[in-house]
Amino acid sequence: MLRKLLSVFFITILFLSANITAQVIDNLGLSDKHITALKIGEGILAIGTDFNGVYWQPLSQMINDTSWNKIDFDSAYVTAVYPHKSGPLGWAIGIAAEPNIYDTNFIYCSYLGSKPKTLGYGIDREATKSITGLDGFPDPTICGETFAIGGRKLYRRYFMD
Repeated sequence: MLRKLLSVFFITILFLSANITAQVIDNLGLSDKHITALKIGEGILAIGTDFNGVYWQPLSQMINDTSWNKIDFDSAYVTAVYPHKSGPLGWAIGIAAEPNIYDTNFIYCSYLGSKPKTLGYGIDREATKSITGLDGFPDPTICGETFAIGGRKLYRRYFMD
């Protein structure tokens, strides 16, 4: 009986130890930045920061501390990012930020890493203090159809034909 119990015990231990895998957590850099937003889409990893810009890397390359590309957007606290396709060949990153005394806009778009352009027209400033989520559907226009949430509002930006 004892031999049978020991056999079951050792088989159980072997089974459990075979299913344990090592986990590795890498530091991907930007350690001197206050990271406030992160999203992966269309093969791009996008990072937003607190008054330190927006950073991105294609997922096809080895992600590390030295290979981040920066979008100059140092004038705002980034609350959300949204990388996506834009047309057949391009990509864009939608950026949501808290308005401040220097810039009262909420939503921006950077096409292929260029300087962001404002998209946040029509946001109810009385009900919305910041945009907390950003997503959408890619289409041939830059930044496509974009949805944003903030306060107690849901916003949609799109182009009419």
